Amino acid sequence: MNFFSTHKKTLPPLAVVGLLALGLQPVSANSVFSTDSTVTLTFNSITSSSSNTSGLSISGLFEIGVPTNDPFAQPPATLGFGNTFTGDGQSSYSYTGAALPLTVNAGDSFIQSFSASGGSGNGTINSYYQSYGTFDFANNSASDTYTINFSLDYSLDAFATGSASQSQASIDYSDDLGFIFGSDQATANAQNNTHSTKNPGALTFNMVLNPGDSNIFYADIALTGSAASTSPVPLPATLWLFLSAVIGLRGYKSRAIQAHS
Repeated sequence: MNFFSTHKKTLPPLAVVGLLALGLQPVSANSVFSTDSTVTLTFNSITSSSSNTSGLSISGLFEIGVPTNDPFAQPPATLGFGNTFTGDGQSSYSYTGAALPLTVNAGDSFIQSFSASGGSGNGTINSYYQSYGTFDFANNSASDTYTINFSLDYSLDAFATGSASQSQASIDYSDDLGFIFGSDQATANAQNNTHSTKNPGALTFNMVLNPGDSNIFYADIALTGSAASTSPVPLPATLWLFLSAVIGLRGYKSRAIQAHS
């Protein structure tokens, strides 16, 4: 009888430790991010000092970061421009748009859309996608002055959720002559700002080109994101030693009681 009563006394702390051990098994948590951006370039009006715009040329396109393998990245970069991952970390990227046509007229509007997303359930992903927009304006006439009124309309969207993730969609725009410049960004993180958007409405600019002048308008889009799985923090080693001591002490007392019974 003493044998069974002794083990009944030692079962509670053993059960507690067993439950703690089960509860402290590493459990990965999913983290995901997504980013989106849409850029619209609209030519509101094109005027000439002589009502002749045949000497004006406007051309442009977005150069997109393409899938690469960076031999210096650890591990090697994949899935796009500047991506690294471990475990099941992954990301994807999409782009919709086209280069400007050979002839641009007043009222023409061109839309470019970019999106990236990624996540990890048992690993990490660090993602960086860059798109470079370059639009060339040239006055090839000998005597005409051209005034081009155009608008830049953009939206930025960033989303991040899970245990450890963050994302950012950003835009930088400028021209070669320094009359146009600006930047904006939407930033999200899983801790306190899971969703962020920016959409300021159309920004309007005038570009004046005298005979023989040229100018370049830049609009660069960057989509970045990172995600990592996390696990609960284990109990400190000192606490495990303390629990072991408690169990040993209970066993020692039980054997002492058994010896005197």
